[in-house]
Amino acid sequence: MKSWFASALLFLSFNGFADTINEVIQFQVMGRGVPSMPLQAELRIPPQAQPPYKTVILQHSSGPNVNLLTFKGRTDNVAHTVGLEALKRGYAVIFTDSFTPRAIEVSHRVGSKEIGARELSQDLFFLVRHISLDPRFDKNNLFFFGHSLGGSLAREVSFSQFWTRARWLSHQPTPFKAVVASAPGCHLSRVGVIAQPLKIIVGQDDDWTPAAPCVEFVQEQQVLGASRIEIELIPKVGHTYSSYGTSWNSQAISFRGCTQKRVQFTEDGRFVQGEDVFDYNEYKKRCHTIGATSMGPGDMVPAVALKVLNYFDGF
Repeated sequence: MKSWFASALLFLSFNGFADTINEVIQFQVMGRGVPSMPLQAELRIPPQAQPPYKTVILQHSSGPNVNLLTFKGRTDNVAHTVGLEALKRGYAVIFTDSFTPRAIEVSHRVGSKEIGARELSQDLFFLVRHISLDPRFDKNNLFFFGHSLGGSLAREVSFSQFWTRARWLSHQPTPFKAVVASAPGCHLSRVGVIAQPLKIIVGQDDDWTPAAPCVEFVQEQQVLGASRIEIELIPKVGHTYSSYGTSWNSQAISFRGCTQKRVQFTEDGRFVQGEDVFDYNEYKKRCHTIGATSMGPGDMVPAVALKVLNYFDGF
């Protein structure tokens, strides 16, 4: 049988607190409406961990800016900081990279190459399927975190409908024990009830993916019967969890257009807002807003990372 390490790049690297074993995970995406392509993710294993590993998968945002160690991929500052905190606590971590193989640098500015939820969803689906076949990972202790674009995906994968084709999920509605969605776009959501614990974290002053629709989403889920959902608003910070040093991006694409009236999408691909039913192009016209949005250096990110891992540790 082929060794799990046969195609992996292994070496030791100093990450500021411990030597970790770092490896490239190679897997194939084959999906509906998405071209088949090889992808890579980065696995980091803390020296104190023993298999089977409890593992946190981290999905990057639309503007990844932190280089990975094992190949020319990137993640974002929030996901990277959460990953480092997870390693300290004995979790293995996997950094996804949906952008590098598609030659994308950012996907949140006018004129930038777009990547849709379909691509991100398929990437994660086949990554999870790949590691489900690897006995090094504890299938009952998989966690997921994403920020911004990744946060929107994190919220989406909390619905069991996302995993209906996952025949390798024999006894659970989703593969994750718990999920944290950081600064997700809550203006758009699937119809239904989440199927596993979900925590949403968002800056109270976030003007890119505003907090108000997330509060409404959580309240709606609770009314529908979801008992394992919570939200935490971080006061006086924006989208990158910064309390100072605001900068502006006049070409940013945000979701302020649907802050007051959320949109739901159905299993047959329709978008619904109140009594209106429309297609994806109309959704973009209604919800996507071009204009300045606040950013900053992320001085509150370490505190957010602690909140994320404290939540995961509770399971």
